[in-house]
Amino acid sequence: MQPNRKINVAILDDHQSIVDGYVHRLSQSPLIEVVATLNFGDQLEPALAKFPTDVLLLDISVPVSAENSNDYPILYVIPKLMQLYPHMNILVISMFAERGLIRGIMDAGANGYILKDDRSTLVDLANVVLTIAGGGIHLSQKAHQLFLSDQLNRTETRSAFVSWKRSHCARPSRMR
Repeated sequence: MQPNRKINVAILDDHQSIVDGYVHRLSQSPLIEVVATLNFGDQLEPALAKFPTDVLLLDISVPVSAENSNDYPILYVIPKLMQLYPHMNILVISMFAERGLIRGIMDAGANGYILKDDRSTLVDLANVVLTIAGGGIHLSQKAHQLFLSDQLNRTETRSAFVSWKRSHCARPSRMR
């Protein structure tokens, strides 16, 4: 990103009142310009091709199109977007506070995950976007706790498995 250029933001969320709130919060910063607002997943890739985007705000549960109410497969789309637009940063904003989902989103390549009920973070959305645009990572406090507990759980599970394996699996005897 060039130093004197505004940060271009695209928003994908199927609730217009939410989109309007994000646009309002982001318009408070002279460093940010919202270049696209989208309500359906099938609008995303054409919009990104048309409007250079530095930060993409994504909701998880968005219909594919006006005719197809199935959820747009965000977990599969994020890695594809990261390949197509390697300099774009992704911030997921969702109501889902599920440890595995947060882990999956972050593993897929997102730069952040904030919860829609995290009022203090949403009030400061412009600064969160600036952090994400600079390559930083941002998680809501609850999302951060869930993310860390998943990390701890994975480490403990691996450690417990290794200990169990050592104590329950006899070493093969050497053949002479």
